[in-house]
Amino acid sequence: MPKTTKHTRRSAATQDKLIAATQRLMLRQGYAATTVDQICAEAGMTKGSFFHHFASKDALCRAAVDAWGAMGTRLYAEAWREPGDPLEQLNRMLDIMISFTTTRDEPCLCMVGMMSQELALTDPQLRAACAGHLEAW
Repeated sequence: MPKTTKHTRRSAATQDKLIAATQRLMLRQGYAATTVDQICAEAGMTKGSFFHHFASKDALCRAAVDAWGAMGTRLYAEAWREPGDPLEQLNRMLDIMISFTTTRDEPCLCMVGMMSQELALTDPQLRAACAGHLEAW
């Protein structure tokens, strides 16, 4: 197991802040309308911190999609945690999906779905990443 240092924990925390800020902004206004300056302001980070951790807005978007995909995989895994009747498993999966729509004062949005729609024709690598997450779910 790799040694975790204070620096690597701080670096991971910075990346997590940038990813969370990217998800919030892109879910609200899309990829094209989101700027690096907006991401940095939302995360409370400098542009230097941004470019220390990510080579580009595209790279950060990919990290944000991958983080969303991992979160979805963890949530959806609950549906299959117990072996049994496939219909019961499907019903558990649908219950999980329905739960996303019952949060008051928050729209039901999906980073993977939104980026799939917005960037599928212009970014084949992101399209493949989104497709991989959707297939895993």
